[in-house]
Amino acid sequence: MALAEREINSNGTALVVREGGDITPMQHEGFLTNDKIDLLKRTICEGATNDELELFVAQCRRTGLDPFVRQIHAVKRWNAQAKREVMTIQVGIDGLRLIAERTGNYAPGQDAEFAYAKDNTLHKATAFVKKWVHGEWHSVPASALWTEYCQVTREGKPMAMWGKMPHVMLEKVAEARALRKAFPQETSGLYIHEEMMQAESEPQAPPRPAPTRAQIEAPAPESSQDALKRKRAEKVAATVDRLAGLDAEKRTGWLDRFEQKYGIRNIKMLSFEQLDESGFAVLNNEWPHEAEFQAARQAAAEAAPDKPEDHEPDPFVETLVDVPTGAKGHGDS
Repeated sequence: MALAEREINSNGTALVVREGGDITPMQHEGFLTNDKIDLLKRTICEGATNDELELFVAQCRRTGLDPFVRQIHAVKRWNAQAKREVMTIQVGIDGLRLIAERTGNYAPGQDAEFAYAKDNTLHKATAFVKKWVHGEWHSVPASALWTEYCQVTREGKPMAMWGKMPHVMLEKVAEARALRKAFPQETSGLYIHEEMMQAESEPQAPPRPAPTRAQIEAPAPESSQDALKRKRAEKVAATVDRLAGLDAEKRTGWLDRFEQKYGIRNIKMLSFEQLDESGFAVLNNEWPHEAEFQAARQAAAEAAPDKPEDHEPDPFVETLVDVPTGAKGHGDS
């Protein structure tokens, strides 16, 4: 059937051209039988209200698209205002092409064109369709921007097929826009799934304010292990400072007391509790274990009165030179 012979019903409904020259209206009562409508309600439109089902059937009949071959879809989406899921009707890109094909004035256009941002990421797709108007073909272009249609995760990364086949997805959106632009009467209000996927993007986290210079230059938060090391170093340094003000003989006397009580002569090896006790004693010049210390010292002197000291007269000098921050003393966990 030639384009000039394309017929329109009196009610404005386009006629379908079948092979062999038969002409059948896109709207016909036998398109969806009662059995098929029941099947729709049990499968494709499961959970739809009676009104939603009636609306979907009416749209199928108006467009002549077959839901059983996925040319048209009933999609449930959460509506925040209604506080429930609401059905929306979408079509596949093949469904839009079929509607345009039935007009007899459609032909596929040239390959889509793509534009890229400065960082070489996909920015825009432009698709083309042809429409026969006044005896000649006209190319109808339409573009789609990546930022407006890409479905993204909470982190802003492309989801599902948008990440795997970005050019194909954006080209479909651009072609759907071109088909509606070229055939508004037949495709008005029909959108493909790819155009609506951005509505299902994961909620984006609120943008964080840019850090101030003070925040950038601030030291990193102290870990629990670092805090433990720092506190220990402070306790060791405090005891060292107190002993540093004493002469060598007195320092040696205090180290003797530590060795007798804790079994440790090196301040760096004392535990937190031992550092607290010894530091307080040095500060107040009062050793709580003085009687115990003197008794042990007397017993040692009686047992070996001529035995020389087995340590340097003032080993504390070494402590003053090197105070480690990570030594673990007896009693530390």
